[in-house]
Amino acid sequence: MTGTPALYPCTVSHVRTAPTRYALRHRTYMWLTDPDHPPRLPLPLRPLAGFDPRDHFDGDLPTIRAGLDRFLAGHGIDLRGGPVTMLTHARVLGHVFNPLTLYWCHDPGGAPRCVVAEVHNTYGERHCYLLLPDDGGTAREQRDDHRAVAADEPAEPARSSEPPSRRAEAPVREDRRPEREPHRFGKRLHRTEKRFYVSPFFPVDGEYRMRLPLPDDRLDLMVRLERAGTRPFTATVRGTRRAATAGTLLRAALRHPWSTAAVSAAIRVHGIRLYLRGLPVQPRPHHRSQESDT
Repeated sequence: MTGTPALYPCTVSHVRTAPTRYALRHRTYMWLTDPDHPPRLPLPLRPLAGFDPRDHFDGDLPTIRAGLDRFLAGHGIDLRGGPVTMLTHARVLGHVFNPLTLYWCHDPGGAPRCVVAEVHNTYGERHCYLLLPDDGGTAREQRDDHRAVAADEPAEPARSSEPPSRRAEAPVREDRRPEREPHRFGKRLHRTEKRFYVSPFFPVDGEYRMRLPLPDDRLDLMVRLERAGTRPFTATVRGTRRAATAGTLLRAALRHPWSTAAVSAAIRVHGIRLYLRGLPVQPRPHHRSQESDT
C-alpha cells in the first residue's frame, strides 16, 4: 500500500463528444490520506485543509471512517479494522466540493477488499458506488441487491501529458505488504451502472467504466460514461505525488487559492457555456440529499 499522507498537484480533464464536442482542463490538488488518522496540521495551516465527516457519506457520524464502515456494513462487508486510503479534496477556508472521493479498502493483512467511489454533484447530493475484485482479480460492481456485474475488459494504456514525476520532498514511508496479496488495485476497468444525476446534460442511464489504481508516485484515474454503444464523456485525473509538508501545502494553496470553491465555480461556468450552445437540460430525478449545508 502507498504511504500516506501525500498531496497530488493534478490536472483534471473532461472531454465531451456528444451531443456536442467540448473539452475542459483545470489544475487543482488532492489529498491522499488515512481517514482513521487525517493529517494534524500546525494551527496556522488548519484553515487550508480540513477533513470533516459531515462532507462524506450521510455526514452524521463522528468520523469519516465510521461513515465508510457503516456504508460497507450495509453491503455485507466488514473490513475488521483493515487499513483504508482516501483520495479527496479537503475543506479550504471552510468550503469543500468533492466531485469524486475514492476509498481503497483492505483487510487487516493488507489485501485489497474493495473500492468505494463517492460522487458529489452541484445540487448538494452524493452517491457511493461499491466496486469489488472477484477471485480472479477482475473488477466488478456490488449492486444494492448484492448481485455483481463482471468487467473483464483490459485497461487502456494511460496517456499522460504531465511532466515526468519528481522525487517527493521527504522519503515516503512504505507500509508493510502481506506475503501473499491475492488482488491488487491495478489498472483494470471497473464497470458500474450509472445511478446518479451529475451533469444536467446527461440522463441517469448508461454505465461507467472506471480505472482507479491506488496512487503511488503517480495519480492516474479515468472515468468514462458509455451510452448505447457510444462514449460521450471521459474524465481523467493525473498528477504527481508530493510529501504533505507545510511548504508543499502552502505552495499548492498559493497556486490554487480557495481551490474547492474554484472547482465548483468552474463547473457552473462550463455548464452555462454548454447551455448557451443549446444543449437540452435533462430532468433531475429525486435523490436523497446527503450534503451538509454547513
